[in-house]
Amino acid sequence: MGPTGLYIDGSYVSLKLAPSDVDIGVVFPGDFDIANNEWRFKNPSYKRMKLDIQLFKPGWNDAVIENILSGWQVDRERQQPKGIIYLELAR
Repeated sequence: MGPTGLYIDGSYVSLKLAPSDVDIGVVFPGDFDIANNEWRFKNPSYKRMKLDIQLFKPGWNDAVIENILSGWQVDRERQQPKGIIYLELAR
């Protein structure tokens, strides 16, 4: 058992002339024990690829998760709303 969904954001969904990063929120099921599980990123070079990866777990810290997602939904340069992508993963 592993992630159940992905939130995806990045400067590529804004009007930046040179998009440079991708933000990913990996959603785990509520009963998933992140601390004691063998789940790992298969490619440790994600930092070189400018990926910012957050781990989300329902009930873990919902206020922090909502704050992160709210921030992702605003184009910081223009202070205008923008969309993010949510993908539900099959189990």
